[in-house]
Amino acid sequence: MGCRRGQLCRLRLRLFPQDRRGNQRDDESNRQRIVVKGVPVRAGEPFVPNERKREELSITRRELEVLELIAQGMSNREIAGKLYVSENTVKTQSSRVFDKLGAKRRTQAVQLGKEFGVLP
Repeated sequence: MGCRRGQLCRLRLRLFPQDRRGNQRDDESNRQRIVVKGVPVRAGEPFVPNERKREELSITRRELEVLELIAQGMSNREIAGKLYVSENTVKTQSSRVFDKLGAKRRTQAVQLGKEFGVLP
């Protein structure tokens, strides 16, 4: 991302319309929307996850691992390959973590994870 600690960084998210199954539409109506939000980064200290908040939200370590990979921009298929589980398992774990965070979308889950201090 080109962001250094101690700076206010710009987080760019590309959002695409999806059909009922969650697949991106490839037709002409597929318009992208770019959301830009400033995210403060603390200077000089490494990120330490808020374990208390993670436990309050009842997020398991595996769900947190899936959320971290979502934050890196990986697809469900890529996450499944990396964790050696089925794609359906990834969908279940991501759905559970979305519910626990109160998120409806992947981007919202990542944003809330950062706000709660469970993601860097």
